[in-house]
Amino acid sequence: MITFLDIEYDEKNKKIYDFGAVKENGKTFHDSNFKNFLRFIKGSDYYCGHKIVDHDSKYINQLKNRSLVPKEKCIDTLLLSVLLFPNKPYHMLLKDDKLRPEDSNDPLNDSINSQALFSDELYAFDQLSKSRQTIYYKLLNRTPGYMGFFDYLDFKSIETNVDLLIREEYKTLFCENVDLSGIIKKYPIELALTLALASTEEIESLFPKWVLHTYPMVEHVMLLMRGVPCQDGCSYCNDFLNSSVKAKSLFGFDSFREFDGLPLQETAVESALHNKSLIAVFPTGGGKSFTYQLPALMRGDATRSLTVVIS
Repeated sequence: MITFLDIEYDEKNKKIYDFGAVKENGKTFHDSNFKNFLRFIKGSDYYCGHKIVDHDSKYINQLKNRSLVPKEKCIDTLLLSVLLFPNKPYHMLLKDDKLRPEDSNDPLNDSINSQALFSDELYAFDQLSKSRQTIYYKLLNRTPGYMGFFDYLDFKSIETNVDLLIREEYKTLFCENVDLSGIIKKYPIELALTLALASTEEIESLFPKWVLHTYPMVEHVMLLMRGVPCQDGCSYCNDFLNSSVKAKSLFGFDSFREFDGLPLQETAVESALHNKSLIAVFPTGGGKSFTYQLPALMRGDATRSLTVVIS
């Protein structure tokens, strides 16, 4: 039995002033009485809500200073949404990390919306390939908010080589020479979110602001995976991080300009692509604008990041 729940919390007074919940069988609850709320959710196998891990369960458990809503039994629809709906315009129920704005301050409506969202998330997960399901499980099954989801599904996998599985499933989407094992070990959540976003085709699909705030290293992982050309060369870097190829496809230029036989323009572009700090001094009309526009466009396409250009 899953209970979908939501609370209204007063940050100023540090207290919960309203509770809402709905069970799978359709029974609902909306009251400000904490004891009545506890009676309603008692006996639940899982607790589901939007931002339930970092918000609802946190404040509910603080009331009795014990684990009334265990994190390992929480299913967080916010965390699942960024994994399963990475394409802009994202999911219809979501606006950044919020449910429908018109339902704000009504915990029962938010609980009902979480139930609808969870139903869509179950369907979206079912549509993934078995390999992607397994990759997400291996990366996230120990993370609160996700672990309850996999436990609810009774999802299991005996796969041991997740590195190889990721390389086979996403082989055209990131650099073949990246230290994938190191990233899996150190940044499993960030890697899962990076793989989800990298699978989208719309360049305007981005990490939501709350993801960048909660998991700031996700941008670092994206850069390692897709943003810096490798030294040895691989199919991904040769296709997507090749400055000569992109100069032609984006600007129609067959080659870079040279100055006194020196490839200064190409050197500047390559330095920027390799994440180096640089100063480029060219004569007027020498093509300086191109040297910062090209890597900015390439980086934005590869990592969905923003480059600020002051001209």
